[in-house]
Amino acid sequence: MDWKVIEGLIATGEGSEVEFKVRPPGHFKLARLISAFANTRGGTIIFGVEDDGTLFGVEAPHEVELALQRALELIQPPPCLRVRTLEANGVRVVICEVTRGRDKPYRVESPQGPARTYVRAGSAVHPLSGREARLVADEDLLRGRMELDELHTALLKEIASPGGVTLEQLAHRHNLSQRRVARMVSRLVHTGRVVRVGSGRGARYVVR
Repeated sequence: MDWKVIEGLIATGEGSEVEFKVRPPGHFKLARLISAFANTRGGTIIFGVEDDGTLFGVEAPHEVELALQRALELIQPPPCLRVRTLEANGVRVVICEVTRGRDKPYRVESPQGPARTYVRAGSAVHPLSGREARLVADEDLLRGRMELDELHTALLKEIASPGGVTLEQLAHRHNLSQRRVARMVSRLVHTGRVVRVGSGRGARYVVR
């Protein structure tokens, strides 16, 4: 990954596979972000960049590397990272590429309770319930077995819109009953393609 690639990622903005950080957050928060990428499709963390894409730079890359090491100590099993420092025009950034995991689920140890599993949904990190976490381990196998028909593909496209959608919105847009839409979306959730955010009638579904 060279500077031109980094410029392209910054221009595109944060999303399901890219996160900007001016500096490393707390070790627990950083561990959640890394594990979420590993549990989903992998991703890239760029340190030295504001949320809006403004280049701020990193003065001490070794401090970022140390923070990443401390965060990894909280994740079981440890995911695979590739870390490097790039510099252009006197500005340095630290790039952390998180590989999509092969030993899911990756759980984060918490001093306040049991280990939790997190996933990336859009540009946010979300915790999973115990049942959802168990499904993560088999999601790649399920993805391979599931061939999407035309309607599932259409629903997935709607869910991929910014902010996701509710079951009510999907039912209205496709002229289907909410019960049928719920069954179809449940299949997408079980294969790891979609995650539910929130609860009750206001729950939204977003692409992982």
